[in-house]
Amino acid sequence: MSDLNLTKAEKKLAREIIEKGLQREYIAGLKESAEIIKQWEQNNLENREAYGKLYQHVRNYDKHISLRYNYVTGSKYLDVIAVQMKDGIIAPEEIEGFRPETKETLMRWSGLL
Repeated sequence: MSDLNLTKAEKKLAREIIEKGLQREYIAGLKESAEIIKQWEQNNLENREAYGKLYQHVRNYDKHISLRYNYVTGSKYLDVIAVQMKDGIIAPEEIEGFRPETKETLMRWSGLL
């Protein structure tokens, strides 16, 4: 997907945005885990069921994180940011540091344009 040549400054910005999105995804995953534990603490889940749900959630979420963020190189930066935007993890105003053509590409790829 990515065919734009990013400047050095844009590559740095892209890495920062990707990291910000990754941190937000970690928070979301931890909150979902906490909800499972909360249900267990309130005796709404049996021990085995709670453990199974928690294990499955962490396993599935780890796959999601791995597929999206592992092995991301400069040629994939914009792809990852566009998906983050599409999923609502990164807001359009967070890409303001990019050149206009880069912003337009990200908005188009994310389906927000």
